[in-house]
Amino acid sequence: MSRVSQAVHNDVQMLEMLRDELRVQAHLMQAEIKEHFEKLEADLEHVSSRVKAAAKAGAESEQNTEAGLELTLESIKTGMKRVSDALRS
Repeated sequence: MSRVSQAVHNDVQMLEMLRDELRVQAHLMQAEIKEHFEKLEADLEHVSSRVKAAAKAGAESEQNTEAGLELTLESIKTGMKRVSDALRS
């Protein structure tokens, strides 16, 4: 095998190994994103049920939980944006 052929062969092997490593990393990243999204989804469901309960309990209860709900909703929005950004990249 000529030096050029050997060099090309080595480059191809290196790129195949890199591809395999990146494939594993991409798979792990997707699993991590999915896990993060599922947590955000559960948080959103919790907030939604709290809002419904507060509405049933009346205005006073709604005011008491409003600040906490706003913080939680902001956290969920930020998390959803991160998931969306990660899926786009």
